[in-house]
Amino acid sequence: MQHSLEAIQAFTGAVAKRQVPAAIVSEILYDSRRLRGTEGVLFVAISGRQHNGHDYIPELVEKGVRHFLVEYIPEGVQDRADFLIVENSLRAFQQMAEKIRLHSPAKTIGITGSNGKTIVKEWLARLLKTEFSIAKSPKSYNSQLGVPLSVCKLTPADAFGVFEAGISKPGEMQALAQIIRPALGIFTNIGSAHQENFESLAQKINEKLKLFTDVKQLVYCADHEPIDRAVRAQLKKAELWSWSYTEGKARVWVAKKDRHYQLHHEDESHAFHLPFEDQASVENALHVATALLALGLSPKVFYPKLAGLEQLSMRLEMKKGRAGTLLLNDAYSNDLESLKMALEYFVQQTATREKVLILSDIEQSGHTPEALNKVLEKLLKNYPLDELIVVGRGVVKLDGKLPYPTRAFESTRQLLRRLPLDALAGKAVLLKGARSFAFEEVDRW
Repeated sequence: MQHSLEAIQAFTGAVAKRQVPAAIVSEILYDSRRLRGTEGVLFVAISGRQHNGHDYIPELVEKGVRHFLVEYIPEGVQDRADFLIVENSLRAFQQMAEKIRLHSPAKTIGITGSNGKTIVKEWLARLLKTEFSIAKSPKSYNSQLGVPLSVCKLTPADAFGVFEAGISKPGEMQALAQIIRPALGIFTNIGSAHQENFESLAQKINEKLKLFTDVKQLVYCADHEPIDRAVRAQLKKAELWSWSYTEGKARVWVAKKDRHYQLHHEDESHAFHLPFEDQASVENALHVATALLALGLSPKVFYPKLAGLEQLSMRLEMKKGRAGTLLLNDAYSNDLESLKMALEYFVQQTATREKVLILSDIEQSGHTPEALNKVLEKLLKNYPLDELIVVGRGVVKLDGKLPYPTRAFESTRQLLRRLPLDALAGKAVLLKGARSFAFEEVDRW
């Protein structure tokens, strides 16, 4: 994101104290522990039940942060930073995200349901990214704070924004709907999660459907009859892209044999293969396949890629490797946002070890090679790494620009042949690579 403080003041209706209008905000910080660099950082001080973000402002000012969205200014720092003062910091941040969404040309896709939101979002985003520039929710950012953090990442270049929204009690979805304003919605399923806060399953469905009040198209499985009944009763204007395993029950009929599927829609039939058989994964993939049809995207282009979908581990996991290494494998995808999140977790979990990042070329970043390397250089300098190992022939060229040594290999195979295992002995290693680089071979090394 790139927004001036003046624009953010207008977005939030804040009162400015010691504001520098020309200052540009490029990053939102809400947790003081996540501070890496200070340039372009806006700290949103949120007053929560257990923590008050305002308590950390003096410390952040000492570290060099100069821009704050606050409900009040702590003593001793009034003249040392720029403050945008609002009545409620979280609500103001949500309003900021609403304005950013309204100014974006991207078509937004909103995803909700009891289970599968993050899987569907990741799979759909992965397929769309092969042809378009997109923004998406990082990991499982679907809360009252996570949704605006995600939507603020929209840029003028994005064709799609793919965002998930989760609620745990009645009354929460309206704010998220205002921020996302989805043109296409996906309702994954309904289950017992957070049921203790709802009077009935029907009430929970109705609350989740509030995300889709103004949606133009909605994807869901008509075989989930409570969802089907509620959708048909409430969404009179939306174009319904329901799918079913029963012919004639929904707009899209799915026929299956083993791992081979055919989607029948109107007079067309589209065949594809899925690499798994468990019911939950198949249902998630069929939501994605139906969404691609609803978006008017070519099945000939996208459906062959469904065979490449893989089960996702939604939590980063550390494990012990050979030669005493500690390994964090996050090699399913590689983009700037997921790299930052992986680095954040990696540094927190490996405080006392030497740290090595094995990074592939970043594909389809939306940046020119020169601009991408500048962004990477700035990002990587914020983390206490001891070595960078780059794999690929493309855009990552950072040798000599970082305060630690860099090695380069043209391919994963070359890395495995030429890098001695004892070079990583006893170290913590983060694997971060695009799927095409097959870093699972390094994981098994």
